[in-house]
Amino acid sequence: VGETGRVLAAEANPSVRRRLEGNLRLNRFPRVEISPYAVAEREGAVEFWGPSADSAGSGDGHMAPGGAANRQEIIRVETRSVDAVCGAARIERLDLMKIDVEGFEWPVLQGAEKTIASFRPHIVFEFNTEYAARGGGDAELLSKFFERHRYRLFAIGRSWAEAVKPGDWPSCADIWAVPD
Repeated sequence: VGETGRVLAAEANPSVRRRLEGNLRLNRFPRVEISPYAVAEREGAVEFWGPSADSAGSGDGHMAPGGAANRQEIIRVETRSVDAVCGAARIERLDLMKIDVEGFEWPVLQGAEKTIASFRPHIVFEFNTEYAARGGGDAELLSKFFERHRYRLFAIGRSWAEAVKPGDWPSCADIWAVPD
């Protein structure tokens, strides 16, 4: 991000957030600001499945409005929208949004409408048909959202990118949304 850029990150899982903070200190990344909430469509609070950072499933933490089988790993966290976060941070430029919310991409995007319209950032997110249902989204809703905002979509890998067409989404892929 250079000498003047910064990274705004949100990590709702306390043990994963502590691990991230330690890694940032260790690697001397001072331009990353971590906030302790989940990103969603609006401000509020939600139940969150937050496995320990030492657990094999630590990267699978996600909002769990209906709870989860292991109640010991359910915590209550605050939520913020991207629009609220960017407004409070008084950002003047946004080049990239990375969304990694284990199926809750749809609510995050709904809470980012103003930011996306204003800054037109590139957006990278994971899409998994099975997980997308957790957050009430699906390929059709996401296609319409990005079409309305004039974005082109690509499924991406380490050394390839393939256009994603409405009605022909991969069942599981990393997606790169590029503003027109």
